Amino acid sequence: MYKRQPKGTPEVTVVELEIDDVFNTGYHCHPVVSFVHVLKGELQIQLYEGSKKVFKEGDIFAEVVDKWHSGEAINGDVEALIYYIGNKGEPLTILPKTDDLTQKCEE
Repeated sequence: MYKRQPKGTPEVTVVELEIDDVFNTGYHCHPVVSFVHVLKGELQIQLYEGSKKVFKEGDIFAEVVDKWHSGEAINGDVEALIYYIGNKGEPLTILPKTDDLTQKCEE
């Protein structure tokens, strides 16, 4: 069971993501459950605390919820589909308000 499940009006949002090999998403967090399907390339996810994991073409994984992380294409461009499961009108991604990433993932 996931930490967060929709309690209002559930909504699934699908986003097509393209990251070129010189772009890093920067730190951000997701207050909703999301799943990523890597269609092309290799995507590295790094948690703020330092741990990293690489996902390759064909991989499908659950993204972290309520934790600051960044994404980066390695060894070439990345194409992915992201499926967010949340409530209608709820933010899917939150950017940090300050450089202090010890803060909670909140709007």
